[in-house]
This record gives sequence, C-alpha cells and structure tokens, in this order.
Amino acid sequence: EVVISYCLRILSQVERDILTESPTLLRGGSRHSISETDWLREFAECTAMEAVRLLDLLCLMDACLVSRIFPAVKKVYERTANRQSGLVFAAVLQFFLNHSHHVIFDVEPVLHHFFVDYVSVHYRRHLLAMSALLFLTTNTQKLLLHTSVFSRYFPAILKLLAWHPRTVA
Repeated sequence: EVVISYCLRILSQVERDILTESPTLLRGGSRHSISETDWLREFAECTAMEAVRLLDLLCLMDACLVSRIFPAVKKVYERTANRQSGLVFAAVLQFFLNHSHHVIFDVEPVLHHFFVDYVSVHYRRHLLAMSALLFLTTNTQKLLLHTSVFSRYFPAILKLLAWHPRTVA
C-alpha cells in the first residue's frame, strides 16, 4: 500500500513541467556538458519509468490493484507519450499490454501511436531503439496472439533494426 501511494505520488509530480530560474550547465567529463533543466527532465523521466514498472509488477502480483492503478498510468500516458527518449512510453505500453484485459482497454491505438507516430520519427535514438526492441522480444508471444504489431508496423521495426543492428546481438 505504501509503495503504491509512493509511486502514484512520483507519477503526479513528474507530470508537472520542470522550471528553473537560470539555466546552468553541469559538466559530465572533460568535453560533455548538459543543462540542468535537461538533466532534471531526464531524471524525472527515469523515475517515472521506474514507478510505472513497479506498479506493473505489483499489478502482476495482485490483479485486484489494476482497477485502482490503471487510471493513473493512463493519465501518465496521455501527458508523457511525446517526450524525448520514450522510456516512460515503453514502460506504459508494457503496463497496458499486461493489464488491458482486466479493464477492457484496447491497446491497439497505443501501439499505433508508439510505432507510427513515435518510433518511425525518433528511430535514431539509442535508448528508444533498445527499449522498443526489448519490448518486442519479451512480449513476442502476447503480441503474436493478441495483436497485429509485427504485420502492421514492420516498417518501423525494420527501421529500428537497420539503424541499431547491435541491439539484437
């Protein structure tokens, strides 16, 4: 119960935009620097991804929690589906695939948004490619039985494989 409320609190805080008064640069080695705002956005995205993963695991352990947690995860999807790296998007997609049958939710529009509107545009991003291909390989059975992902979205999947051939090695 405490973990659920903690994860839901994290997700509600991540939805807010990060505001800083003055942009400062953080040094990441001798040649690399990143602005503090970008670092905070990446950090917020990683914490949201982990919160969604934890909620997914809790729902896998106890299916009674799905009806309580599903609206919060759906809200995260609606607000964070177009963010930069797509890590939260992939975690939310995994949650929807695992639990959509509990609340009668059609996962096809979310899959379409992910593969057509997001992956086909941002296919050069390494983390997105890794998370998308990991999603496809870990859920191959479910996707083949319940969706038409591989037949409908093969151009985007092939584009990922062509640009990132080492991710499947």
